[in-house]
Amino acid sequence: MKDLTKLLTLLLVLFMGLGFTSCGGDDKDNEPDDPTEDVDPSDSSFLLGYWQDGDERCIIFNNDGSFTAATWDCYYLTGSWKYQNEKLIAKYKVYDTDNSGTPTRYRTEVQGSYSAFYDTNINKLVIKFESGDYQYEISGQYSKYL
Repeated sequence: MKDLTKLLTLLLVLFMGLGFTSCGGDDKDNEPDDPTEDVDPSDSSFLLGYWQDGDERCIIFNNDGSFTAATWDCYYLTGSWKYQNEKLIAKYKVYDTDNSGTPTRYRTEVQGSYSAFYDTNINKLVIKFESGDYQYEISGQYSKYL
C-alpha cells in the first residue's frame, strides 16, 4: 500500500508538471500585425509558383506566405503576402541589384493592396494595383513558368 501511494504521488506530480508547461503565455500581444497571419493556402493556391511576364519580371509565391520578385528595372523584392476576399496584400522590402541580379543595397519597405485573379481567357495571373506604395508595385499579367 505504501508503494502504491508513492507511485500515485509520483504520477500526480508528473502530470501536474506536464499540465503547467503546456499552459504557456501568448507573446503575440506585443508583436505587430503580420500580413501572413491566418493564411489559408487553399484559398490562394492559384497564386503559388513561379510567374513571369513579358517584360522580364518574375514573381514566386510560396506556400508559407513568403514571396520574392525581380523586376526589369533592377529591383529585388522579398516579403510576405496573404490573399483574402480576392485581394492580394503584400508587404515587402525593396533592394537594388547589380547586373547579375544579386541584391546589393536595401532601398525601402513597401505595403500594397492588389486585385489578383487568374484570367482564363488569356491564361494569365492578373495583378492590379489598388492602394499603398505605388513606386515599387508588382502589377502585371504573368504567365506560369514551368
